[in-house]
Parts: sequence; structure tokens; C-alpha cells
Amino acid sequence: MGGIKGNIFNNSIKMVKKLILFSSFSVLLFSCNKVIDAVDEVRMNSKQTITYDDFEAVRNNYDIKLYYDNDKELMTGHFVVVHQGKPSEEFQTKRGFLNGVYASYNANGQLTKGYNYKNGRQDGIQREFYESGELLSEVGYEKGKMVGEKVIYDKFGDVKAKLKMENGVEYKRYYKEG
Repeated sequence: MGGIKGNIFNNSIKMVKKLILFSSFSVLLFSCNKVIDAVDEVRMNSKQTITYDDFEAVRNNYDIKLYYDNDKELMTGHFVVVHQGKPSEEFQTKRGFLNGVYASYNANGQLTKGYNYKNGRQDGIQREFYESGELLSEVGYEKGKMVGEKVIYDKFGDVKAKLKMENGVEYKRYYKEG
């Protein structure tokens, strides 16, 4: 083909080839991300025992902790930190950010904190416990901000106080003396 029709046809073929190449690259890139996500999921579901010497937690400019291993690589996985032979902390990270469960234990191995994280920020129900194991408090978080009420319990499980955030001000409502 020659002339204007030939140029239009050749340009159309070139555009189709570029579109196919771009589509193939996009599919490949998307597939690679799926593989990386699948590997991260496997790591998140298998616990690894470590010590405090095996990692470092550093706060970034947004006041979010990032977890690094000794090779200065961002950590991904489910980790149990052992101190003096007993679990001290347990947490899940994805590409350095807390993502999933964070638990803290006292020297007797009793759970003292049970938090949930998403992309490095508290998200979901956060619970704290007395040294003896009874529920001390619970509060909801969304994207790192407290939502609703924080309920504080006495050691018998009765509501001791409720705290609520309104317009950045904390209000206290006590239900039991003490």
C-alpha cells in the first residue's frame, strides 16, 4: 500500500503492537506483584523465633515503626521475640510495617497487650490485660485513631470507667468508685 492510506495502516499497526506490548508488560508486572504478595502471605503464616538482637524498630517521619533485620532489610513475617527463654513479644510485619497481630507478654508469660495493626497503624480492637491476665481495657482504632469509647475494667470484669474522644478532647465517665 502506498500513499496516505498506507501510512495510516502502518501507523495503526505500530499502535496495535505498542498496545499489545504495553498490555503484556502490565500483565507481567501484575503477576509479579501477585507472586510477591503470595510469598509475603506464606511468611506471615509461619512463626519465626527471634531475639531482640535480631531486629531493630525505627520510627519514620510519620511516627510509624518500621522493622528491620540485621541486614537492614525490611522484615516480613510472623515473629516471636524470646527474652530470657520466654516469649516477650509476638508480631506480624509486612514489608517492615506492623500488619496483623501484636502481642506483648510479661515475665511470667502472661499476655499484657493484644493489638491489631494494618500498614503500621493500630486498626481494630486493642486490648490490655492486668498482670494476672484479666481484661484491663479495650478500645477500637481505625487507621491509627481511637474511635468510640475506651472501656476500663476492674479485676472482676466490671466496668470501672469509660473514656471517649470528642473533637480531640478526652472525656471521662466513671461507673464505679475506685
